[in-house]
Amino acid sequence: MTWLRAGLASVLAGAAALGALWLAGEAGFEDARYAAAPGTVLAREGRAILYRAPVPGWLPAPPAEAAASPTPLIPGVEVIFWEEHALLSGRRPVVAARYRIAAETTGGADALALAYLYPFSPSHQAVVLHEALIGRNGEWIDITDAVAVTFNQTGLDVASRALSDQTQTLVRLPGVRRGDMVQITVSRIGNHRLGDRVDTSAVLQGNPLGAGHLRLTVTGTPGTLQAAPGEPLRREPAGPDLERLVLFDGPTPPQEAARYQAPWRLLDGVALVTRTGSLEPLASWTETLYRPDITPEVAAIAATIAEAHPDRAGRIVAALRYVQREIRYFALALGDAGYVPQSVTETLRLSEGDCKAKTLLLISILAALEVEAVPVLVHAEIGPGLDSLPHSLLAFDHVIAGVEHEGERFWLDPSRREQPGALAALGQHQYGWGLVGQRGETGLTWLTAPQGAISHLDVAEQFALEPDGSAAFSTVWTFGGLWAEGAREVIEEGGGRSAFARNITSVYQNRFAAADLAPEAQVSDRRAANEIVIEASGQVQLRDVRAEALRQADGETRERAAGAPMLVITPHAALDPVGFAPGDGRTVPIHLPDSRQVRHTIEVRLPEGWTAPEPFEQTVSNPAFDAAVSLQAGEGGFILTKVYRVTAGELELDALGAVIGDIKQTRRAALVWLPGGERNDLEVDAAALHAVAAPSVPPAPDMRALAAQNAMSAAPD
Repeated sequence: MTWLRAGLASVLAGAAALGALWLAGEAGFEDARYAAAPGTVLAREGRAILYRAPVPGWLPAPPAEAAASPTPLIPGVEVIFWEEHALLSGRRPVVAARYRIAAETTGGADALALAYLYPFSPSHQAVVLHEALIGRNGEWIDITDAVAVTFNQTGLDVASRALSDQTQTLVRLPGVRRGDMVQITVSRIGNHRLGDRVDTSAVLQGNPLGAGHLRLTVTGTPGTLQAAPGEPLRREPAGPDLERLVLFDGPTPPQEAARYQAPWRLLDGVALVTRTGSLEPLASWTETLYRPDITPEVAAIAATIAEAHPDRAGRIVAALRYVQREIRYFALALGDAGYVPQSVTETLRLSEGDCKAKTLLLISILAALEVEAVPVLVHAEIGPGLDSLPHSLLAFDHVIAGVEHEGERFWLDPSRREQPGALAALGQHQYGWGLVGQRGETGLTWLTAPQGAISHLDVAEQFALEPDGSAAFSTVWTFGGLWAEGAREVIEEGGGRSAFARNITSVYQNRFAAADLAPEAQVSDRRAANEIVIEASGQVQLRDVRAEALRQADGETRERAAGAPMLVITPHAALDPVGFAPGDGRTVPIHLPDSRQVRHTIEVRLPEGWTAPEPFEQTVSNPAFDAAVSLQAGEGGFILTKVYRVTAGELELDALGAVIGDIKQTRRAALVWLPGGERNDLEVDAAALHAVAAPSVPPAPDMRALAAQNAMSAAPD
């Protein structure tokens, strides 16, 4: 029954998944007693110990009545209730969990005899066992003094290149039988001993095993508590000078996000709670951690950069590239390294460091170049929604550097792969809000990306049409900003330029009835402009949608519709700005994860005697995107252009109808029928039309995965 133990472990580990609960420390209970702990794991700054203490008085009583879920997720086991309670009145946060599980079968009893408790970091946190009870024949048997405890250190994560002292606590419960209930109450104290000095926050997450009842509360000094999402269900007294906010109290909610739901909109049964009233202490504390350290090695690096780059912008970019190129990412998050960057001397000696170390090194090199830079705390996923969450250090999981140049601010991420291009053209992940680490900062700053840094794509196509629908064809695709950096990574990791070019030319093999393109499309890397360019040419045969439709028609219709081919020209590379998200029953806005701009230009030279369509221009603007479609006269034909720009953010549901209407409107406007400029009364086969009009370009690359991998905390505990 190891799947149950793993499931319980994942539940408890999941409480740290939002933001980062880095490393934390001391026991915090004056009357704590050591538990029997064979196989205790030694950490660098402390032993993994399970403390014991009575059930604290601030904890609410267990539910008087709670029924198991009518649809249990695990055969032989019923999770009757699951609770998590945070105490934010002391110097360090405490999160207590209490759960009651019944064993319906012998296999269920075997599984319950082995209980994983909170994963924690023994150098900074403590785990306290308050009680372990067996319910049998209407009575509760206290086995707290009889349990055996072992520890398993699991802090090495090769995939994310991170090492921490994260440790699992395994409690072995003697005497569990079929038909018994097990009730355990346990606390974890603290987040990180440094972070706890400036911030008291916790994350609560419900049990995904499908408990019959879930309850989440936070207790603290009245008037000091903040929680998200939403308003608490109720407020109630919890003791002398203590107030309890009940955040959730009922059946376990589904732990699934709606399609296109923003990650900062927390799921039901998940809460971020804090008593931190201002961001200023966090900003001031961050400033002290990232003061420049201009060692002789740093000064030498800066001198080399200054000699090669006389201009200030060039020096900024060269310093960034040095750290990205020369310092391998690796996080050694033991002890205070969960928050404190390692020294620049150590980073240069090892040629490795995490985002904290790399940011400090970049700030130091820039300082030696007389360029002031500041640390900026961000979150790779929930950044655009940080302004809707309470103030908490747990809401940040990454650090980058901010610089100002010629009146504009640039946000540099030294943890990314080496980025080519001028300063204004560097692809910039859309972190949204960030906390600038400067003394006196009291609010978040929106990290605006320069125009050239966002994902952009320019597709230019030329057709020299013949009456039968064949054409001499050429095309140039230009990926820029984040799109170029995503394409460059595909080229480097996915088979080289030839393979990447084939991915593009295959678009035309599928789109046209026939395509005879040059065997090797030309791929060039315009690094100064941060652009990847693909050029291809050859002969193509456009799909005759009349002929394809006539295959399904009767004889009379075929005779009436006989004649010249019916061709469709449309800007297929201009993706729909947003996906068609279901609106029925939806309660959360549509999430648009990235900003991007697409321009698709099609120049057509018509056969002699064919009339060009009438020129037109149509523009639309809505909360999701701006778009323009135009047709102008060209040499012996016409030029069709579609441009749109999407702005990342959330789309409110009351705007969804207008947005979808604009998508359909621009689609129709961009369909050009040849010859004659309009379709006749023949019903065109929908599949044939889809083949020539369906979007053919993948979405802009989402750089969040890399950013999350290079998070400030190497291993959330």
